[in-house]
Amino acid sequence: MGVYAEIINALRRSKCNKLVKMRGQELSITGVKGGINDISIDVGAFSNKNIEFYKVTDVLMALDTNQFSLCQYIEDLPENDPFRRDCERMRLQSILGFSQLQAIISLKSDEQLKDEVENWINYMNELTKLQISALSPPQLGYSPPKVKSGFSHGSDFEEGFTHDFSSPPNIGTVRMKSPDAKILKASLKRIGEYQNINEKELEEALSQ
Repeated sequence: MGVYAEIINALRRSKCNKLVKMRGQELSITGVKGGINDISIDVGAFSNKNIEFYKVTDVLMALDTNQFSLCQYIEDLPENDPFRRDCERMRLQSILGFSQLQAIISLKSDEQLKDEVENWINYMNELTKLQISALSPPQLGYSPPKVKSGFSHGSDFEEGFTHDFSSPPNIGTVRMKSPDAKILKASLKRIGEYQNINEKELEEALSQ
């Protein structure tokens, strides 16, 4: 069993829980299981390294809130819904983001540490925004009213309009805009490249 399959199976079996806790100057990430070790970070240790660690804390809290929301959302999706796999992937990438941070903070060079932390913040912020967008309710869109033309020059209908007997004249129709699955997948894949994710192994793990 690969590392992705192990984590995914552990997440599928576990209850939905938040994993990030802040106690005083100590930040802990616990309860992931599936090959991910518990993480403990002494925030105070970064005070003299020119790192705005509050940004890291903010991102961690956002990722944790999203992985919790994704877990709850996944439970309501049918097994054969393709979006279920996208949600599982987004949740997994949050978990891998926690593990990646653990590796980064072990760096010895303060300058390298600062650069890597900033890079991590940028990518995880992008992942957070993708998750929020994917979990947001579909947006309302406005379609122009469909009305029959009162003119008779060349056509019974004005160009771009058709008669719609299902709605009163001069009233627009509301339609739902769903997230673009291709854009979502492409963005997750690009973030996955930063996280050194093996796409083939991940897809196999998600399909089990």
